[in-house]
Order: sequence, then structure tokens, then C-alpha cells
Amino acid sequence: MGNRPCCDDSVKAPAPEVVAASTPIEVCDGSISPQDSSEYPQMGRLGTSSSFNVQRQPAPGRMSRLMKLKHLEIDEDIMRGADLRRTLWHCGRAWRRPPSELSENERAQLWKYSTPVDGFDTFFSHTWLTPGKWKVFSLMIQKGWQLMLAFWAVAVVVIMVLCMTDVLPMPWTYQARFHEFEEVCPFGPWVQFVGIIALVLGLVISPYVPTYQETMFFDMFSIHQTDARLMERGVYGLGGCLRRSRQLQVLWSSPYLSRLWCVFELAAYRQANPDGKICWTPLFRERALLAIFVLCCWMTALFWALAALQAGQKSIMIGYAASLLPVILGTHVLCQTIREGQKLLDDLQYFDLASAGCALEFDRRFIYTAIQDWYESEEAFTQYVRGPLREELLTSVSLRDIPLGHYMILLPVGMSLTLELLVALMKGGAPMPVLARSVIGLLLGFDVAWSVFCLDVFHYMCFRFATPKFACVKYRRLADFGQSILIVLLSIFCWTFGGGISQMAVHSGIWPTLCWTAFATCCALASLKGVPAVAAFSGKCVGWIPCILAKPTDAEEVVSI
Repeated sequence: MGNRPCCDDSVKAPAPEVVAASTPIEVCDGSISPQDSSEYPQMGRLGTSSSFNVQRQPAPGRMSRLMKLKHLEIDEDIMRGADLRRTLWHCGRAWRRPPSELSENERAQLWKYSTPVDGFDTFFSHTWLTPGKWKVFSLMIQKGWQLMLAFWAVAVVVIMVLCMTDVLPMPWTYQARFHEFEEVCPFGPWVQFVGIIALVLGLVISPYVPTYQETMFFDMFSIHQTDARLMERGVYGLGGCLRRSRQLQVLWSSPYLSRLWCVFELAAYRQANPDGKICWTPLFRERALLAIFVLCCWMTALFWALAALQAGQKSIMIGYAASLLPVILGTHVLCQTIREGQKLLDDLQYFDLASAGCALEFDRRFIYTAIQDWYESEEAFTQYVRGPLREELLTSVSLRDIPLGHYMILLPVGMSLTLELLVALMKGGAPMPVLARSVIGLLLGFDVAWSVFCLDVFHYMCFRFATPKFACVKYRRLADFGQSILIVLLSIFCWTFGGGISQMAVHSGIWPTLCWTAFATCCALASLKGVPAVAAFSGKCVGWIPCILAKPTDAEEVVSI
């Protein structure tokens, strides 16, 4: 969890730094020296007094909480929440470095991101052993993909209008070969180029648009990072904050269950909120999205490079064949990333409380005492993690499936190319039936429906063959790479098959086009687990719109660091 070194240090905890002070650091129970009052690496640099106006009401110290089993007691004076959206400004700069890497002044500024609250919408549980950039990227994608899609749609419409009015030049040509229309049409890259930029820009700008409001607990903002007394109250008062949280969102990464404080948060939340929601956010999924997005952009760049060179059919085949190496390497990296999903299930299935690390012996005793009180024994808690908690994860999130929002980020890359072709056909004077068949068969049938099916097949194969299936240790790496090659070849076959059928259907007439689109749609619905998934997705698409019109509840200034 948080800034605690159990989630911030390496497996071997460094020795606590002892710092002499002119005045002793006062702690809540009056019996703890400064060097063991916290596990924070920056503890030696803490000040001896607080300049912040926080009411000093009697509060249980860590020893009092331990002896009286008050792990879940709420300390009202230190309940502080931050606006998630505002902390993601500047591409989440405030998240990217752990407090141990910040100066004392920078750590003091973190406190200004939070304000006093009565409760939290979300309690974020995480480990600082995982770089903050992946947490930022994951949250920005989850919260901002709708805005990315909106930015792309607006940009595409504007660029298409500029192309049709000859404001933008069309440097190349496209030979249309329909029965009723065979003309050389002007062709350009603007829709695709600007569309990709709009997607990225939408992601960067999304935290500045009030599409959602979420008060969160995040250790770096909600626990004071420079005042020793407030820090101790915050760290050992985590149970009270968990008790006041509507949901626990686990930013899961490989080291998560190896940190004892992270385990404590899971145990405390389920004890304090038996019916509360635990939301698992495996960070590897957004890294997988990034890998697939880069592969799509690579193939797009290759297409336009060949178009600019006006390469012949033979050169095009050689170019695409040469491009397979980066695609295979990217797929191999993607498979390695997806292995984290399998590790998550293994970590839960074979969870061992004794293997979770902690820097201070007092903290270990503090956490173990709480677990024994809540679950009667350490073994009972271990069985809870291996059984009900793991089943809850399997029920709440499918690690094999691509999140619906991810489709909406990947599909526009391919759709932009078809929109380029539509612009070319319109500028070349194509009749309405040709345009209608292109929209139905290519844009909807291939770029949307068949692409969803192909992406799901590709992702499934990466997940299914993430771990080498060959037992021969000597050639294990070679076999692993061979699996990646096989995945790429099968995916290319699937994609090429759909592309060929769609072209044949569009050039044959309206009925073949409708039949092809219906077939592709059925395949897409099957991969999306049917209509309920699409309905759920539709709710997500429109559910954020009223939030734009809502007035933000917190207007306080957020200090940039």
C-alpha cells in the first residue's frame, strides 16, 4: 500500500535512519521514538512540528490501536480526500514519483491536493514497487476513453470537411474499381493522421473536462508526508478510512500480494464493509492496450509509406513481409505482459500470508493481530484469499476479455483508413450506392464488427499461449518465440480473410454487402458475450454526459509540483 516501505522498498528493507532532533517528536501515545514511528524512507527528514491547522483532538496511537484492537476506529480529524480527476492533471505528474524520491517541499505540497471529507468514493490500494506512470495511464484510460472517442469523432468530421472543400491537398490517387464506378480519385492521409493525434490529445485533456467526480483516498495525498504525528495517525488509521470508503480499487501489479500492508487493506476492507465492492484493476491490461495500439499505428505508418512511394504490388508484399518482425516482437512483448494476469490468479490461489514482506516488526505484529481478530486465525484468512476473494475476482473481471473501452480506442485507427477512402470516392464523384455499400460493408462490417472479432481472437491467443506450452527447458525460449510467430500468422489469416470477403461483398452488390455485415456482426457479438455486453457498453458511453453539465463540488486550488 501506498508510501509504506512494505510497498515502496525492495524486498530487503533498509535499516531505519536515526536522526537526532533538538526537540523530541511527539507521537500520539507518547511511547514511540521517531525512528520507529513509521516505515517511510523519508522519515528521517520529517519536521518536529506541524504548521498546518489540524485539530489536535485525542486520538488513539499505534500502540493503543494494537492493544485495544482498534484497527478500524475512525479518526475524523485526518479524513482527507482528493479529487481523482484533478490529481491526473499534467498527465498525472503528482502520481509518477513516490514520496521517497521527492524533496521535503514537494512532499509538503502533496497535502494541498486533499481536503477534509466525511468519506471516500474510492480507496486506492497499490504498491510503490510498481512505477506510478502505469497507474496514471491505467486510470486515465479508464476515465477518459469516452472523451478520446469524442475528440476523434470531431476531428475526423472537421478534417473530412476540409478535404472535401479542397482546403487540404490530396497528394496521391486511389483507383476505384466498382462495376458502376471506375475512376482515379484524389487520396490523402489527413483523416488517419489527425485522428490518431486526436485520440492522444483526448487522453491528455480528459482530466481537465469535468466528465466525472470521484473523491478518493490515495496515501500520497491523504496522509501527511512531512509531519510525523499526522503521518502516524494517517498510516495506522487506514482501517477507519477503509471503513468510510464505498469501494476498494486495487491497482494490481505483480508485487502487490507480497506487501503486508496491501494484504492488510484487503483484510480490513472486507471486515469493515462485508457488502462493499472490491474493484480489481490489473495494470497489465492498459499496457497490453498500448502494445496493440502501437502495432496498429505501425501498420498504418507502413501503409502510408508504401502509398507515398507509389510502390507496386510486389514491393507492397515485400514491405508487409518485412514489417512482420516488429509485429512479432510486439506480440511477444504483449504475451509477456499478459502473463501478469495469470500470475494474479496464481498469487491468489497459492497465497501465503507468511511470504508477505514488511519492513518493521511492529507493523507486522499490528497487521497480524488485526487479521487474527477479524478472521480468527492466519490460516482462515489465507483460505479466504485463496477461496472467496479469488472467486470474487473471477466473477467481477474477466482477465481474458478486452475491456469494451479498449475496443473504442483501437477501432478508430482502422476506421480512419476507410473514411479516407470514402473521402476519395466522394471527391471522385462516386454514386450513392457505392458510398452506401462502402459504409455498410467496409466501415461497419469490417472496421467495426470484424475488427472486434479479430482483436478478441488475437487477445485470446496471446492470453492462451502467454506461457510456453512446451516442457523442453533447453529450447523453451525458442518455443516461446515460435508461439508468438504462430499467433501473428493466425491473426493475419483471420484479418486477411475478413478483408477479402468484405471487398468481394462491397463490389458485388447491396445484398452480399448486407449478408457479410450480418455475419461479421454475429461474430463480434459472440466475442463480446452477446447483447448484454453491448447494452452495458452503451450505458457507459452515455452515462458520463450529464457529469459535464454538473458543477464541480470542489473549487479549491490544486498546487502543481
